[in-house]
Amino acid sequence: MKEIREQYELQFLKLLAKGMKLRLEKKHSEANTTHDRNQSLHTPRTPKTG
Repeated sequence: MKEIREQYELQFLKLLAKGMKLRLEKKHSEANTTHDRNQSLHTPRTPKTG
């Protein structure tokens, strides 16, 4: 019974780590897109002539 519990806990920890890794990657990619979006807003525009 103890072995089964240990295997279950190990599997659970693996899944938890995988989920956290995915969440971090998603958060990181969202941060990058937001940064790029903000950067494009702050690029100077050429004044309209005419």
